[in-house]
Amino acid sequence: MFTAAGAADAASIAEAAEILAPVYELTARGTHVDAVRRAPSGTLARTLMDRAHGKAANAWRDVLMRTRGLTKREARAEVPAWARDVTVLELPAHRLKALAADDAQHDFTVVR
Repeated sequence: MFTAAGAADAASIAEAAEILAPVYELTARGTHVDAVRRAPSGTLARTLMDRAHGKAANAWRDVLMRTRGLTKREARAEVPAWARDVTVLELPAHRLKALAADDAQHDFTVVR
């Protein structure tokens, strides 16, 4: 994402901003990048990124249980296979971008 000299180029900052948008608002001024943490939203992408060291499948399951009122077994069945044995830190960039896009398509508000 950054050049050999350590300076971030506009394209790499834009890519990082897209990936990290659920958690951080990134702004660049010259060679300086500011990351401001957003308020918790409860969305799928935010919950997964907040629990980046844990299994992605477990966090995903917990979001489905909390927001859709599913049982643990029902929620587990809806987690994609690619998310089952990895942490968020191990996911490739295209998966992280897809998570943020998925949030825009689905309602992950808490069911009471």
